[in-house]
Amino acid sequence: MSYRHGIYIQEKATTLVPTRKVYSRLPVVVGTAPVQKIEAAAERPVNEPKLCFTQAEFSAAFGSSADFASYTLCEAAEIFFNLYNVGPVVFVNVLDPSTHKQSVEAGDKTFASGALTLDHVYPMNLVVKDSTQETTYVLDTDYSLNRASGLVTRISTGSIAEDETVKVSYDYADPSAVTGTDIIGGVDGTTGAATGLELVNQVFPRFRKVPGQILAPGWTHDPAVGIYLAAKAGNVSGHFRAAALVDAQVSGTDAPEGYTEVPAWKKDNNYTDEDLTVCWPQVMVGGVVHHLSSHVAALSLQVDAENGDIPFVSPSN
Repeated sequence: MSYRHGIYIQEKATTLVPTRKVYSRLPVVVGTAPVQKIEAAAERPVNEPKLCFTQAEFSAAFGSSADFASYTLCEAAEIFFNLYNVGPVVFVNVLDPSTHKQSVEAGDKTFASGALTLDHVYPMNLVVKDSTQETTYVLDTDYSLNRASGLVTRISTGSIAEDETVKVSYDYADPSAVTGTDIIGGVDGTTGAATGLELVNQVFPRFRKVPGQILAPGWTHDPAVGIYLAAKAGNVSGHFRAAALVDAQVSGTDAPEGYTEVPAWKKDNNYTDEDLTVCWPQVMVGGVVHHLSSHVAALSLQVDAENGDIPFVSPSN
């Protein structure tokens, strides 16, 4: 019987494709993310630019959600990293769970088989008291909490009786409380702290990368946001110009009903800045509706990646 001696190497294709790095038109995306899913409140990025190269980095920093209507940064991350496989991207989340929230007042909840379920997931500031509200039970001593499911479980060595009815109150993040004003942001006159689109000016000092595209999908159909975004793109850090990508209105009484009506909509809403690219209508991928502006930005990176990271315009354009 013969044997093969020595070392032999066999290469196999991998299903993991690394994100293509493109710096020619660095996107800066301002919107909302489910940062309430981050365990420690101090580590939740609110009005803090984050440079992400992969979906994993984005999810670790901002959390993840398939609810793109509520969490617009998750839609952008899906498009850039998973659909077009390009990056990096600078994300700015303006959702602050400490202010954009709803409160659930103390109400009765009864432990059944040692557990009860809250009406909302990822609760914050949970308080569990006895029925008289004279005794406050202690987390991880009297009960445990699964934030992802909202399940509160009685700890047998604690002070809560097996089938006790307790008073429960907590807060939960409400992305619908975010407004266009939060996206626009500003600079605090006392502290100098910047928020929203004003943080675009911090991208170059923080990361030594020049913003090439600025977008806020889900928000720029509002002229107040779209026009401000265009103005910001025209003067980044007092030195640079970037492309402003916005979406025209797709629903409502004033929305264009066809592409021939879009020019009039642009004129009526002052979307006329030379740095402004107005996108219409929307894109559907796998039954999920996306904003066209994010696809345009990601596609431009894909084209540049195929041309040596050099900004490229095809003859057809």
